[in-house]
Amino acid sequence: KKLPDPKKLESLAVCRLFKSPDNPVLWERYGDNYRGFVVELDGGHSYFMHPKHKEQPQVLRPVTYSNERPSVKARVQPFPSLFYRGEGWSFEQEVRLVRPKESADKVANAGHQDFYLFNFPPGLVKQVITGCNASPEDRKQLKQLLSVDLRYKKVKQANLWLDPDLFELHVKPA
Repeated sequence: KKLPDPKKLESLAVCRLFKSPDNPVLWERYGDNYRGFVVELDGGHSYFMHPKHKEQPQVLRPVTYSNERPSVKARVQPFPSLFYRGEGWSFEQEVRLVRPKESADKVANAGHQDFYLFNFPPGLVKQVITGCNASPEDRKQLKQLLSVDLRYKKVKQANLWLDPDLFELHVKPA
């Protein structure tokens, strides 16, 4: 089986998005153990739907979960290895947005690693959900930030709550 060439992937930026804002494993792993926040985006917004961004190609596609590694002839093209993960990761319900790094609006460096940043229209943001373990100070700062910036003043704010009886999380308006 011929595997995709990883060098071809070096010129691409990958944005990992997840379908469910109340997934406990994602909050533990990526949400600083429930102390962070989630920005819920409008998945049907034209920002995602165009095949190009700044005249460069972009691909938005859900990840396929399979225990078989993709080959160069995989049904998901281009760059099949970017859109496959093992079945053990299926709980993430991930969607990936892939663009060339050269179309980034800004490059930031942190810890000897480059991060490729892309501007997005404010209307893309539907809601901001604050984790149930967020500090009162972090909650206050986030609320203030959203109320001061006129572009995000109408964005819904919500809080994450642990269900007292079930192993579930709930998103409730702030």
